[in-house]
Order: sequence, then structure tokens, then C-alpha cells
Amino acid sequence: MLYSPSPPLPPHLPAIRHIAAPHRTTIRLERVFWLAIDRLAEKTGHTWSEWVATELTGKPDGIGAASWLRVRCLIRSTQGA
Repeated sequence: MLYSPSPPLPPHLPAIRHIAAPHRTTIRLERVFWLAIDRLAEKTGHTWSEWVATELTGKPDGIGAASWLRVRCLIRSTQGA
């Protein structure tokens, strides 16, 4: 039997990435947001983890990291960053 790779996950299903800054944590976002973060980070000359760390430094208390990153991703995408 030949090996058949799994089909790619749909973009609306969550994916997990581990980050170290500003503190070590795991963030679960839909794949479409991770793809957008990858593009935004590349445009600014950063890695996705650097982009995430930078965006999380401005996160207000009481707002979840994943929610904040979704909002920042949408804002930056519409600004053409």
C-alpha cells in the first residue's frame, strides 16, 4: 500500500503555535489567521514569532491573546502593512 498524505486542513480549522514572548504560551488561531500573520511578518522583515511578540506587547489586560491577534491581523491587513 502506498503512503497517501493527509489532505490539507481547511483554513477555518484551528492550528496551534507555541510562542516564547512576552511569555511562553500556546496560541490557537484558525489557519487563515496564521497564514495572514506569516504574510504580515514577511512584509515587515520579521518572523511570525517576532511579529506576534511585537503585537502582544500592546495587548490590554483582560483581552485574550488569540482575540487580540485576530484583531491586529485584521487591522494590519486592511492598512496594507
